[in-house]
Amino acid sequence: MIPILSIIVTAHNFESFIYNCLASIKKCIESYSRHEVEVILIDDKSVDKTSNIMIEFANSEKGFKYLRTEFGNIGKVRNFAIQNSNGQYITFIDGDDTIPKFDIAKVIDFLVSHKVDILISRINDVNKESDYVGQSIFASPSKLTQHKAIQEFLIHKKFQAHLCSKFFNKSLLKNLNIPEVPCYEDALIFPDLLIKSKNIFITNSIFYNYIKRSNSLSNEINNYKADIMADVILYMNEKFDGKYRNLVATHAVEHILKNENLLSYEKKLNLKRLIKDINKISYFIDPHVRFSFKKKLLKL
Repeated sequence: MIPILSIIVTAHNFESFIYNCLASIKKCIESYSRHEVEVILIDDKSVDKTSNIMIEFANSEKGFKYLRTEFGNIGKVRNFAIQNSNGQYITFIDGDDTIPKFDIAKVIDFLVSHKVDILISRINDVNKESDYVGQSIFASPSKLTQHKAIQEFLIHKKFQAHLCSKFFNKSLLKNLNIPEVPCYEDALIFPDLLIKSKNIFITNSIFYNYIKRSNSLSNEINNYKADIMADVILYMNEKFDGKYRNLVATHAVEHILKNENLLSYEKKLNLKRLIKDINKISYFIDPHVRFSFKKKLLKL
């Protein structure tokens, strides 16, 4: 039977975390009897026991498939996974995170019956053991217009650009290559995904445990990452219609104030030009621009 949903798990040297990740997926789908879910395990260049754990799951669990890559690049890994997936819908899980148990049958039925392009769920930040969400109920989703989805994305409170915690119609991803960069690849492709989507839904349900680790290198920003994030903001400014300029500018203001010393001269100049080009009166009276960002603009 051709799967309806492909769950794509990516991992690199996650031997301490990958078992819990895969066990949480197994628990979520084990009572789902229609066999319309495949779990694609992508091991990218792991040199620890990650490979062994993933292979063990692939050999023992129906629907789990193990693939090895040598890319060292999350954008390439995700593109490879999409090409090797069979589902009509795709969701992504990082191998050091987990998902709660929820009624995946209801989610799949909703995706298909509503011809969903993107279904957005909530991310639960886990800083300590007691923060984990072990079980979640599928709350009835609300439909967002494309305009409202772009607006809410730029406001950055209800949801952000993470590919994890979302369900995508594969047709969107097949026609868009995820940028092959080592970080922020999701933020670079998300504007295109929103622009190409008509049926966008959001649910208040938590379908993802994002495990925060204070010592994680991925939390540290350097010159290279600062410049890629600048590219993200400049790309949003290029792709989104002019009516979103003020909200895009809030991201530029925030990035300069936080990371000016890390930005290259060229990226800093381009961000400042973006800010200079907005109508300041429009920015200050825009009800969608938070007051804190209006004050931050005055600091530049």
